[in-house]
Amino acid sequence: MLAEPLMDEQSGLSKTVEAEIGSGLKRLYGQMLSEPIPEKFAGLLEQLAKSSGGKTERS
Repeated sequence: MLAEPLMDEQSGLSKTVEAEIGSGLKRLYGQMLSEPIPEKFAGLLEQLAKSSGGKTERS
């Protein structure tokens, strides 16, 4: 008889599935961080910085 995989009470997923999802997300976000910012988005950020005098508010 096979043992039941340990389940996380909050998510309802097995620890193995949670680990696989976490690994996949880390890999995806790691790839995204190495990609350049699209020119249109960089332009919008530049406009925002100019309009706010280079200052941003934090909540």
